[in-house]
Formats: sequence, structure tokens, C-alpha cells
Amino acid sequence: MRDTSSASTALAQRPFGSPSVFNFYRPGYVAAGTLTGELGLTAPEFQIVNEGSAIGFGNFMTDYIINDTPFRDRDTFNASYATELALADDADALVDHLALLLTGNQVTDASRASIANAIEAIGIRQSDEAAERLSRVHLAIIMFVNDPSFTVTY
Repeated sequence: MRDTSSASTALAQRPFGSPSVFNFYRPGYVAAGTLTGELGLTAPEFQIVNEGSAIGFGNFMTDYIINDTPFRDRDTFNASYATELALADDADALVDHLALLLTGNQVTDASRASIANAIEAIGIRQSDEAAERLSRVHLAIIMFVNDPSFTVTY
């Protein structure tokens, strides 16, 4: 079983490891110093978010996106990127597709442009076409899951 409590590569939670019977966070938590806090809105899932857990989440997701986990040989955890690979030649189409799937089209124009530019920076040569398309897809998904619009939906 993978240790999901590691600060640098995981989710800051592990099965049966919550600090209290109320789980990992209190249901009435209001995040201090945030717009949601100013509005008096609860955001219990953000009680365990800090600099370490945010980085750990990105690293954890990257491992699964590029299929570099202890579970990589098990069909249960293998993602199929068939649709995304078909769009890999067109950065804007790939970004549009992933924006809908991963953020409900809540991603900012600036993030869209940054992701598209990064995808386009990976050239597709005939000699290594499949690997470069997959690199484009991996990079785009990694950038989306690390974008605030993936974490926070409106």
C-alpha cells in the first residue's frame, strides 16, 4: 500500500490516520485570510492545505498522470489518454478539451495561454512522434491539475 501521508509526494492523509473522529478537518472550518473567509463561507477541505500539502498533491498527481506509481502494472490505475493523444497536435484543441474536463471551463485565459504555450514548446518530430505526443498530453494535464481552477470550482 502506498504511503499517502508523505508531505512531498502525497495527499497529507492516509487511511485510518485522521487526527480525530471527525476526520481530517472540521466541517465548519473558515479559511483565514481568504475571500471565502471574508464572506464567512466554510471551506473544510482547505483546513489541511498548506505549502507542503499543495506541493505533495502536485507530485502525487504527477506520478499518476505519467503512470509512475507502485500500481502502474495494475489495470485499475492506468489512465487511457486516447482522446487527448488524438488532440496532441493542436495545443488549443487539447487545452479546450482538458479545460472542460478538468475545470468545467473555469480556467483563466492566462492559464489557457500558458498551458498552450508550454505544449507547443514540445515539438513533434516524426522520429519520436508517439512519445512527444504523450509528453504534450502529460504536461497539459499536469499543468491543469496544478492550476487553481482545478482545485477550486465556482
